[in-house]
Amino acid sequence: MICEILGVDRRHHRRIERSSAVLSDVTVATGPRLRSASIDFARLILPHFAARRLRPREDLITSLTRQMAADELSLKEALSTVALLLIAGHETTSNLILGTVLTLLRNPVDLERVRSDPSYLDTIIDAALSSDPPLPVATLRQAHSPIDLADHRVNPGELLMVSLLAANQDLESDSRHLSFGAGIHYCLGARLARTEVTAAVSHLINRYPTMSLATPPHTLRWRRSIVFRRLESLPVHLG
Repeated sequence: MICEILGVDRRHHRRIERSSAVLSDVTVATGPRLRSASIDFARLILPHFAARRLRPREDLITSLTRQMAADELSLKEALSTVALLLIAGHETTSNLILGTVLTLLRNPVDLERVRSDPSYLDTIIDAALSSDPPLPVATLRQAHSPIDLADHRVNPGELLMVSLLAANQDLESDSRHLSFGAGIHYCLGARLARTEVTAAVSHLINRYPTMSLATPPHTLRWRRSIVFRRLESLPVHLG
């Protein structure tokens, strides 16, 4: 879906997916795999910018190309924007689809309710966002003044990694969850993500109405990462 919005040729989607998986994996934050994925990603995207200069389309890469032509963006900034959208828009939504399916399969009563009342799926998506958010931490923040958190002093200049997962468990909060952020930092793609997850999960449970977990929930393996929360796999019986 993100590739379609950007205007990436369909034949490149699978390669983009592989590069995105490596670029979003903090366990390879340095090293040859990251360099190789970055180079492959650039080789795929750069020709799209050149093509849009000659033949503009109604897509996001065309918009970025026009901004570069007006000296409003550098090529590096444009490439970084495309990489950010692919990782933030693809990786997180894929994780949320898995998390939503797992939430349903853990709770057969909810699964039955969604079958009889499809609108209830929105509640399940919120439950997955709260308990297993695809992005459990916010982007890095830097303290500009002293901050007292419980019995700890954060000094100016120190970096903070805010735990969205912990905030979601705050019983005094008025919000259902903060997995999409809040205020001016609210996720621009929140509605698109919900639409994608709703479409994918609805289609899945309608096609396989007796689907169930093929392994106990406690045996599921999660990918090692402090940035993304994603199952390595979700074995199911389709029925």
